[in-house]
Amino acid sequence: NNQAKDNKIGLLVQQYEQFVITEEESIHSAFARFNTVITSLKALDEGYSSKNYVRKFLRALHPKWRAKVTKIKESKDLTSLSLDELIGNLKVYEMIIKKDFKIVKAKGERNSFDLKAKKEYSDEECNNLLFQIGLLVQQYEQFVITEDESIDSAFARFNTVITSLKALDEGYSSKNYVRKFLRALHPKWRAKVTKIKKSKDLTSLSLDELIGNLKVYEMIIKKDFKIVKAKGERNSLDLKAKKEYSDEECNNPLFQ
Repeated sequence: NNQAKDNKIGLLVQQYEQFVITEEESIHSAFARFNTVITSLKALDEGYSSKNYVRKFLRALHPKWRAKVTKIKESKDLTSLSLDELIGNLKVYEMIIKKDFKIVKAKGERNSFDLKAKKEYSDEECNNLLFQIGLLVQQYEQFVITEDESIDSAFARFNTVITSLKALDEGYSSKNYVRKFLRALHPKWRAKVTKIKKSKDLTSLSLDELIGNLKVYEMIIKKDFKIVKAKGERNSLDLKAKKEYSDEECNNPLFQ
């Protein structure tokens, strides 16, 4: 009923007005909380669809962000700046601060961190870092392995992308790279992928172990191809390539 709706709106308005971000809270966590409140408010009260959430989020930031907030207000038009763009900008700055802290901590100069944290990075530096992360995320999401590409070559490309991503964005350290690599394989690997999924626990299977397993299978396929070619029976290659080798055979390749 209307009374229940009004009560809910009142509670959400209170959460919105009193929204603050603590010193230790990450931008990701703060935005998740903020977005939950404003999404609920907009669903119940259309008047909140036109609010300037950028200004509200900036006001809610902890005082340690004061220098960055001032920089944004001076260099950006807050009436046209989107909330997503603001969050992206703040996340980049947050990563730079974390990177500085790690460097300072490694040198044993923790007392100088407060001074370093106050350093203002230019918009150009932030935009460049944001562009790098975006490019790497795109390379990761669109990563595919072609039919003729070797496992060695594919893994080298994959490892370059994930190593760079982990260095820039700690969120990518916990990704399940095994599942991602399996999904990226060419369809000719389908039988092997199915076998691995059925016989292995993908949550505990390491990427190195997976690559080793795939390399063994790759060698067996190549050996079969040479045998077929030598016998002039090339037409049977497609059938032989679909043969599934047991884990025992794969673990003891070419050395029996």
